[in-house]
Amino acid sequence: MTDGGAHYAYLFECKGIQRYVFGAGRLRQVIGASDLVTNVARSDGEDMLAGALEATDNTSAEPSRRAGSAFCLHAGDGESLARFRRLWRLAFGVRHPGLEFVDGAPASGANAMEAERRVYRGRTAVRENSAAFLPPTGHPFVKPNPRTGLPAVAKPREDENEFLDAMGAPQHCRSVELADDNGRDNLAKRFLPEDSEGGAPRYRFPRHFEAAEADDANPAFPFEGSDRRIGFVHADISGLGEIFRGVKEKARGPKDVFAVAESIEEALTKAARAACGEVLLGKARDGVVPARPVLLGGDDATVIVRADLAVAFAERFLRAVEDETGAACSRFPR
Repeated sequence: MTDGGAHYAYLFECKGIQRYVFGAGRLRQVIGASDLVTNVARSDGEDMLAGALEATDNTSAEPSRRAGSAFCLHAGDGESLARFRRLWRLAFGVRHPGLEFVDGAPASGANAMEAERRVYRGRTAVRENSAAFLPPTGHPFVKPNPRTGLPAVAKPREDENEFLDAMGAPQHCRSVELADDNGRDNLAKRFLPEDSEGGAPRYRFPRHFEAAEADDANPAFPFEGSDRRIGFVHADISGLGEIFRGVKEKARGPKDVFAVAESIEEALTKAARAACGEVLLGKARDGVVPARPVLLGGDDATVIVRADLAVAFAERFLRAVEDETGAACSRFPR
């Protein structure tokens, strides 16, 4: 270990995620934004973070947290973490304009957990990356995005009537990249039974609210008759955060903390699959589930559900969260 055996930690957390995801108002851009957020930091390591670590020769950095669009990295070389931070903040801002974040400059400690405690205490309260995409408005040559009022910077080839602002443009591009996934992007898969992940999909999630905009690969929301109402189910499971913080105080190293975070992610996935399987899959039409997962990570979950199923889904999901997280947390030192 370099730097005389010192330990260093770097912390990064996304903020304002709901505003970022739902800012555009169109379902396909919500899907694109959701995928961008989901792939910032994932516990399986298949994320944007992995590329940045490789580009800065930091693949040996050890995470104690890597999910829910947040991570905490540990290394023995403070300069390598500082170099990573400089590249990461630049790359993140380019790929996610408008998605706010806070971070803490690499903090040192006599051991990994002391470094982690210091970086959590030293993180800034200022949210960054929120206004970089807002040029002056009101000029006669400025064309606004009619949905958001922000200056337009792009016009998609596939829709001559669409004007995208700086935040919506990458969301739209990501949605287009996902257009051939049959409604089974990485987040959506976490809500489906494991046996449906191989081969031809039995189930998929909608990508449009209106049938006129849909096609075979990008289905519309399967409404019932003329009823176009939807339910918005959001669960902020704050108790999990408290448990995570309590376990972290007693952990001996980053691996112990990361194991807890992985267990929480796994419990939320099991809860989502249980609720989806019992309430939604039986209501699928031609394999299209009457819901659209938006977020599932950390201690948050957000799902758009057909209105007549929203309450039943919320109730079943919360019961499953209680069962699955209770079983997972019983293994943690308290």
